[in-house]
Amino acid sequence: MSTPAGAQGLVDRGIQAAVGSAHSLRDWATTGVQTAEATQAWRAFGRNDRGAFDRLVEMARAGNVDAQNYVGHILAEGLDRRRGKDPDEAVRWFAAAAQRGSVVAVYNLAIMQIKGEGVQFDERQAMNAFNGVKGQIPEAAVHLALHHYRRNEFSLAWQNAHHAAVRGDAMGMYIAGKMLHEGTAPSSSHRQMRSLLRDAAKAHIADAAWLLGVSYDDASFEADHVMLSRAYRLISIGIDRAGAKHTPSIVAGLSDQEA
Repeated sequence: MSTPAGAQGLVDRGIQAAVGSAHSLRDWATTGVQTAEATQAWRAFGRNDRGAFDRLVEMARAGNVDAQNYVGHILAEGLDRRRGKDPDEAVRWFAAAAQRGSVVAVYNLAIMQIKGEGVQFDERQAMNAFNGVKGQIPEAAVHLALHHYRRNEFSLAWQNAHHAAVRGDAMGMYIAGKMLHEGTAPSSSHRQMRSLLRDAAKAHIADAAWLLGVSYDDASFEADHVMLSRAYRLISIGIDRAGAKHTPSIVAGLSDQEA
């Protein structure tokens, strides 16, 4: 199924949004014996506790892998006003945590490689890392899906998008739904496509709602299809204008019948 020309720009923007989302560092930690202590300090940092960062650094130096990952995240994003952004130091902390078995740190190191921050750009090595941790971190599969999609390797793109989607990742749902819609997926199912796009729309992805509306455009001009097409387009516009943090409540429980 092809995408109408009028919707192409919006769909392309949706892929760019997926790229931006996938380039985010993970701020949660692994499940170690010291997780609670590090997480408590991380939450205190989020409440602007001035001593929280120092406590995290102290724990990180003592070998707490969760604290190492949090400190790396803070330095990579420049979240501490005193220290600012320090990607080189962030990479060192991520590397220390990765060496001690933190899959989150492995993921974050791969993100830094994709960005070329604090470490040399190396897409191939980053993709290998994503492949190794995608079982624990669905966003890694999203990265792989986007990588293969851009290279027109649609079978591998589908495998990874579907992998992320079945694990509840909204961007994975969007990419898989988009591929079903445009005919680049290895199979074809209107029901699966609409289910994936509907769930992605519930997760505040405006372009998923738009494509869902487009999927109801057909030559039959059935009244319910016309209504659903218009409804989902309006929902897409509403999500886009309101932003992800202020999505219209109608999306939360929307079904075809309710629309």
